[in-house]
Amino acid sequence: MAEKEQAKFTVPAYAVTEGKPGKKRKTSLDKQRNKTRVNIGVAFQRWRELRDLKGLKSDSSMALFLLDR
Repeated sequence: MAEKEQAKFTVPAYAVTEGKPGKKRKTSLDKQRNKTRVNIGVAFQRWRELRDLKGLKSDSSMALFLLDR
């Protein structure tokens, strides 16, 4: 009896997209999100420390906390 050979193929470890390696494509969600971002620069570390000190879980809750003060 002749044994049938199974077709061999490789599965890539990750999907390959066009463009430069390591670059993600911008989605419409990214574009929307970028419209609401605020860059606080060097104050970022202080922002996180205060957020943790007050026990707040998200940056949006921190922003609301500060606006209410």
